[in-house]
Amino acid sequence: MTDFVFPFLWGLVVLSALIGWGRVAARLAGAAEPDWGLSAGWGMALLVAIGGVLSFVGLALPPVLFGLVFLGVAAHLAGFRKWQISFKGWSGAAWGLMAVVAVVMLARYSVVVSLKEINCPDDEVAYFTFVSRLLQTGTILEPYSLRRLTTFGGHAFLQSLIIMAGTEENAFLLDRGIGALVAMGLVAGFFRGVKTNPALPYIVAMVLTVFIPFPFGNSSSHLNGFVFFLTLFRTFHLFPLNSPGPGPRPLWLIAMVGAGMAALKAPMMVAAAAAIFFYWLIPVLGERENWRRYGAALGHLGLSASVFLISWMGMLYRSSGTVLYPLFGGNSRPEYVSTYWDTVGPARLLELLGDYFSQPLALVALTGLVIHVFRRGDRASLALYLGALVVAVATATTLTNDTAIIQHRFVAPALNAALVATVIHFLKGIWEDLAEKGGTHPMSRAGDAIFIAFALLMAPYSVYHNTSRLIEGLDVRIITPQQRAAYAGMQAAVPRGERMLAIIDQAFALDYARNTVFNIDMPGGASPDPGMPFFKGPRALKEYLIGQSVRYVAFRDFETREYCLYRRDVWEEHARGISSQWQLHSKYYLDLFDAVTELTKTEALVYRKGGLSVMRLR
Repeated sequence: MTDFVFPFLWGLVVLSALIGWGRVAARLAGAAEPDWGLSAGWGMALLVAIGGVLSFVGLALPPVLFGLVFLGVAAHLAGFRKWQISFKGWSGAAWGLMAVVAVVMLARYSVVVSLKEINCPDDEVAYFTFVSRLLQTGTILEPYSLRRLTTFGGHAFLQSLIIMAGTEENAFLLDRGIGALVAMGLVAGFFRGVKTNPALPYIVAMVLTVFIPFPFGNSSSHLNGFVFFLTLFRTFHLFPLNSPGPGPRPLWLIAMVGAGMAALKAPMMVAAAAAIFFYWLIPVLGERENWRRYGAALGHLGLSASVFLISWMGMLYRSSGTVLYPLFGGNSRPEYVSTYWDTVGPARLLELLGDYFSQPLALVALTGLVIHVFRRGDRASLALYLGALVVAVATATTLTNDTAIIQHRFVAPALNAALVATVIHFLKGIWEDLAEKGGTHPMSRAGDAIFIAFALLMAPYSVYHNTSRLIEGLDVRIITPQQRAAYAGMQAAVPRGERMLAIIDQAFALDYARNTVFNIDMPGGASPDPGMPFFKGPRALKEYLIGQSVRYVAFRDFETREYCLYRRDVWEEHARGISSQWQLHSKYYLDLFDAVTELTKTEALVYRKGGLSVMRLR
């Protein structure tokens, strides 16, 4: 039971720390005290910026991270009285609605404390491994990882704040648990000061952040990207860029949020940059006489964002040979990466965009554009929509061999946030107008009733669904103590301090402080120059590894039908499949399996037990 209770409570401690660091960011920016949701969003962005510096100098270690968390909690508690919600005048109905919200959010938070929905090719080989390496070495150096190229590491740093006090089984808590709570706070806080049923903002927030469909694929950033976009929207509203302008300190706050988004994932960098640009551009088109002032503001935003990102960029260069992927390829191997897309003409491009925007999840998120078309919408939410559309087009036209559903995983944080931002701004305007007139309109009452009815209808299903998943997952383990011991025994065959190449499924179980470990998450995708050789035989592979000062290769039995990635039968099936992308990928996996197997006939096999082996290159 302690495996659940302690992470459950620790997640709330981390949430408190985010709120506290947000208060620090507000003070530094000269902003008024924000609500707890916006404060948590700002705190997340500030911690990502701090995390970049710590990771670059190799100090993102548990003692330092615990210190960051406790400092944030102290900052939160220092202003606790200011954060309390006033319950004066609450009716019984309001209390009842808040009870529904509390139960739904408790169930949602609880189920992800120890979630077992692992995507093993993504999580066990890459994303969990990034966190393990960070906590053990203070940085993330993965020169053979294609997934490392696509992220600066901000999400891994945030995950480490949870995992350092638990295990990989708590890896989803930050994104899907804390992220859900912060998103709800960001939406509810937008209505602060509006005269309406005090529970109604939380009902609206729950409907828009919990019940709207959201695609999840692994433990990487999903809801946290959504949180950052909502934080950007809220920050835009506090500091509009039109005349006379917000001044320099608020500008760096906008840049800090944008940089935090960029540090999570490459697609979010595109969406963040586009959203900030369009938010800047719209008033420029109406006030062209002030173009110099606007130009200075844009330069300030760009420079500030670069300052917040420079440590992450420096770390990515040390890890993977690039400061900005995919603009600069770094360790990526073009012949492999090109399997994700084909060169397409205008007709095929329109077909791809049609496929993407016609899928149900994208159509739902696009409905908010109706408000912008038929009623003058909000500039901040319109900027989010434009940024989301830019990343949607970029994703659909560069990942041409992926399905529309997979593409939507990269776009959903921006697109869903644009929908939510548009809807809440529209609702706030209605509620404020009615408050000024001192009454309610029948249409408004009907709209409020729809939100309440939908929430009450969905609440039982949501609670039942999450509770069932929680009970089913309590006895499931991602990795057993016996499996960890097996990996430790395997690694013990490699002398301490020696470099080793690892071709194993649960790479997060290795000791990265003991050895310099190079994990291959997608064979052929990334490797230091001149590039790992494929289709040239085992001798070429051996010469390349020795040239990289790697003499030990740890690998699993490719013939055993366990786990999911380094299995010959899986990739032989892909080679016979209908997906051209997976057919191409299978060639690299099978060639690596063949080369390593051939090398075992001529090189020293220093360990072999339980399907795990270590080979020394002579």
